[in-house]
Amino acid sequence: MNSDPADHPKFPGAAAAPAPARILVVDDQPTNIQVVGSVLGQFGHEIIPATDGPAALKRLALRPSDLILLDLLMPEMDGCEVCRRVRENAEWKAIHESKQNVRVTRQYVMADLLK
Repeated sequence: MNSDPADHPKFPGAAAAPAPARILVVDDQPTNIQVVGSVLGQFGHEIIPATDGPAALKRLALRPSDLILLDLLMPEMDGCEVCRRVRENAEWKAIHESKQNVRVTRQYVMADLLK
């Protein structure tokens, strides 16, 4: 499949695709990670899966991501707590400085928590 949205039949004339990104997808439902990963992977993005908040933070510590997609409602550590910890960590400054880079998803509808 071609990863250029301009060539996509549902999006004729769309802007050219940005460079592939490393995307951390965090959701306690593995099926949701698979669906989102499959769609984003078609555009050449590298998907880093995590099924809970602590795993997401461990993966970020090993290799920071360009974008984080978080489920808001997760057991143990919810998406808001993960977001707070990312914002507090100076090593992840590039992630939390941009309002475009950290989003929290609920049913995969984006909600900007950094305003």
